[in-house]
Amino acid sequence: MLTDNDRQTRPRKGRRLLRGGLGAGAAAAMLATAAVASASAPYSSVTTSSRVVRAGQRITITGNGPKNARAGQWITLQSDAIVSSKSVNGIPAIRTQVLVNGKYSVTATIRRGLKPTTYAIAGSYKGAPLDTVAWITVRG
Repeated sequence: MLTDNDRQTRPRKGRRLLRGGLGAGAAAAMLATAAVASASAPYSSVTTSSRVVRAGQRITITGNGPKNARAGQWITLQSDAIVSSKSVNGIPAIRTQVLVNGKYSVTATIRRGLKPTTYAIAGSYKGAPLDTVAWITVRG
């Protein structure tokens, strides 16, 4: 006959399965790794028609809007390299609408008198940054 003390010290069958080899712990680790990998993959994006540009040149800026962006909602693109009468925190900014397919597209002109170097074009949606940033190199 088993006493209460014996019942507490003897491992249950289910506990032995988890302790030996692959078990629920390994499965949970694989699922967690897959979740982190899919969460870290960028979805929203900023891309340009040309990576090397000259002052006065027109470029097309395109990308995917965030998953929660619906058609007609606005994306803001900011860069010191573009011409715009509007600015956000002192950085020239242009706005474009998300299309039905979840993408956006807008043309911009590269400012004259820029120092030849690399400039970022960053986007935001409802104040949150997009997943990627586009980089352009301005040549003299």
